[in-house]
Amino acid sequence: EAIANEGYTFENWTEDGEEVSTDAIYTFEIVEDRTLVANFSINEYEITASVNPTNAGSIEGAGTYNYGETATLEATANEGYTFENWTEDDEIVSTNATYAFEVVEDRDLVANFVINEYEITASVNPTNAGTIEGAGVYNYGEAATLEATANEGYTFENWTEDGEVVSMSAIYTFEVVEDRELVANFLINEYEITASVNPVNAGTIEGAGVYNYGEIATLEVIANQGYTFENWTEDGEEVSTEMVYTFEVVEDRDLVANFSINGYEIIASVNPEN
Repeated sequence: EAIANEGYTFENWTEDGEEVSTDAIYTFEIVEDRTLVANFSINEYEITASVNPTNAGSIEGAGTYNYGETATLEATANEGYTFENWTEDDEIVSTNATYAFEVVEDRDLVANFVINEYEITASVNPTNAGTIEGAGVYNYGEAATLEATANEGYTFENWTEDGEVVSMSAIYTFEVVEDRELVANFLINEYEITASVNPVNAGTIEGAGVYNYGEIATLEVIANQGYTFENWTEDGEEVSTEMVYTFEVVEDRDLVANFSINGYEIIASVNPEN
């Protein structure tokens, strides 16, 4: 009777190289000396391995091994994924990407990967110039959409990263493949403050020009000889009666300083009266 050790399988009995039986238990009548050989073959086992999720990585080392050999499986993550663990029948068997073990049976292993998460941060320059929507945590390969909205008095200029312009559009969409730190840049609006004199030669004005949004403009009129300042008007509507007119700049303005010509009384008398 031939009994296989672990990892081996009985093949046959041979004598002088000739097969005499394929039964592990070989019964015969003894009529002479005999020298028999019990032949065994080493067991082969199939080591299979799959990737979860399917496109997350690759595996080397799966295949057929003899009993007692060392199998080495190596899991390599694709871009955007990180190796997590090896499982078998949903049980974790290793957390190393390179998993070596002695082969004693068929095994069906799974290399598990997790998709990478990336942080998309965005700031406003200057700080009070606007708002941003869309920053946050995204999975690798997702499309992030950042939208910059200008506050009153500002205009969106561009998106920059590390000082380099990456988009001129207020709505910036891109594929997420890494952490990114973006800046939405805004320009403060400039407004033209114009002022004219009515009638033309009645006086002079100081303070007209270009101002940034939110600045304080101060217009001052000086009447020429023979004229008196009346008021400031815009689109025919009176806006001030002060010679020095101060206001916050929030838009272009076209103002008129109005003057009236002075009237004088000429009195004449006779001396002596008769």
